[in-house]
Amino acid sequence: MKSLEYRGSTLGLSILHMASGRRWWSGVPRHISDLARGQQRLGHSVTLACIKGSILEEKAKESGIRVINLVMSNRWEVSQFPSFLMRLGSGFDVVHVHLDEDYIVPACAARLRRVPAVVMTRHHLVEFRSRFSAFVCSEVMYDALIAVSSSVRATLLRGGVAAERIFQVNNGIDLEHFRFDVQARERIRRELGIPNAAPVVCAVGRLVPDKGFSALVRATRRVVESGTALYAVILGRGSGQETLFQLAQELHIEPYIRLPGLRLDINRFYSAADFVAAPSLSDAFGYTVVEALACGRPVVASSGGGLEETITDDCGILVPPNDEAALASALERLASDSRERQRLASNARKRAECFGLDSMVQGVESVYSTVLTRKFPQRYPQGEV
Repeated sequence: MKSLEYRGSTLGLSILHMASGRRWWSGVPRHISDLARGQQRLGHSVTLACIKGSILEEKAKESGIRVINLVMSNRWEVSQFPSFLMRLGSGFDVVHVHLDEDYIVPACAARLRRVPAVVMTRHHLVEFRSRFSAFVCSEVMYDALIAVSSSVRATLLRGGVAAERIFQVNNGIDLEHFRFDVQARERIRRELGIPNAAPVVCAVGRLVPDKGFSALVRATRRVVESGTALYAVILGRGSGQETLFQLAQELHIEPYIRLPGLRLDINRFYSAADFVAAPSLSDAFGYTVVEALACGRPVVASSGGGLEETITDDCGILVPPNDEAALASALERLASDSRERQRLASNARKRAECFGLDSMVQGVESVYSTVLTRKFPQRYPQGEV
């Protein structure tokens, strides 16, 4: 990778990642953790602002990344402003914000401290509340907005953000953490009480309605009723776990549904499955999809949003969101056709390599360089807030 040159030097930057509003582990905290580790390897001094006792704090400390504890329960918690202002007095070159709760107070503190680069990454498909909000956020509070997929970029453009303020840097994962584990099939299936020869579909995510897991349970029933004994393993934590369990009972499909909860060894579950489902109604980026592909597993995913940007027809199947019949048809196709699974699996790892961590880190590096050297139009005088 190229070194970032700033102020005539290629020395590392002092970077603060803000993640003070998220206690649980999900795609965004893991993105922050991966990005911070990648930047640290480039020689930057990286600090992570997060909640004490969170998994993100634990991961940061394991990687030798400095941690400061800050908490934002909502974006208007102005009582926290003095704490952020004090913490930002350490001379950071970049303050990088990722979560909704951090959008306002940390950014205002960074502006008051005249941090050279204040950057936001948008991780979801939600427009700003108004075009005025979009202008203030993208032209005054932040120097640049990073979109994690073309779908997010399109959402920002529709919401009124000027094109020159948006930088698309596709999310990436550490591919070395996601490889096929040949021993996982027997061990995980034994743990879950699933026959070794039975077809298994795995799904991973927060157990909330917009992830589409209820449609997956219903689609699994259709497949089972058609004569294929498909087992569905849904990993994650959330308010919907009891709802999914009750749905499985109502549909008399509970013997074929497994809900192991939150697991950090998800590569083993991908490896134990025959294929993976990502039935989300709207995702900015397909983390689950890329992880599964990296483990050599074909994927059935919802079309639209960021999911369809990661799937090609030689490694997976796209179906309309919330279409139970189409989802069931795709599941049955893969559950009953081992040759088709193998055809898609053979291309999976290669497709995942398009979304590696190094590429993402270098993309963010390029954004920092552009902001710090002011290589794009400024709509207000440098330093004015």
